[in-house]
Amino acid sequence: MKRIHFSAIFALALIVMLNACKNSEKEVSVPAANDSQKFSKNITVFDKSGQNSIVMRVSADDKSLIEQYTAANFVFTALKKGETIARPQTTGTEENGETEDNAANAQHVSFEVMQRSLAPEFSKIAITFNHPDDQSRASWKYYWHYSQANVDKSAFIERHNMWRRVFFGLKYRPNSGSSWSTIVSTWYKLSNNQSYSVDRNPCYQFRFHVKTKKQSAYTAYFE
Repeated sequence: MKRIHFSAIFALALIVMLNACKNSEKEVSVPAANDSQKFSKNITVFDKSGQNSIVMRVSADDKSLIEQYTAANFVFTALKKGETIARPQTTGTEENGETEDNAANAQHVSFEVMQRSLAPEFSKIAITFNHPDDQSRASWKYYWHYSQANVDKSAFIERHNMWRRVFFGLKYRPNSGSSWSTIVSTWYKLSNNQSYSVDRNPCYQFRFHVKTKKQSAYTAYFE
């Protein structure tokens, strides 16, 4: 009888554990700022130590675009206040080509930081975006990057590829009920190894608009 009772308790504990693991893969119950897009999924990304993590929501109107993204498309680094990522200098000739903006008619993919779990010594997150490469050198790709709502007061972007141009714009909302206000008009061109940062307080959320052709040419920070 005791053995049967123990087996039942063990089975129940196993079911609870399996359900907890399954639930960890579900979307977190936080409203997305970019909920106008039709499809979205949440991806948990860990840093190299495995001790710090973020939940990144990927959204798009075309489901096939978000299906291309996994944790491998994000390089996440937890940083201390005032710390930056050291990157090697790149050399070469910057690509040439058209700069006209077709964003109004183009599909874009949105990224929103929904949750973060950082050790106490870290205060900000840096994310390098390794976008899936469709092998198309001619067309621009458009991305929107949202900070974590009601958390971040600073936004930072840097370009780290000599050959691929990066253009951006930046907006923010002072509070949850306000409309988006422009900080940097689209499209501002970042030179190689150039960065831009800004602080806003009060600030409910930042939104970067990024235009580029290369899968990994820039990193965005939020703090």
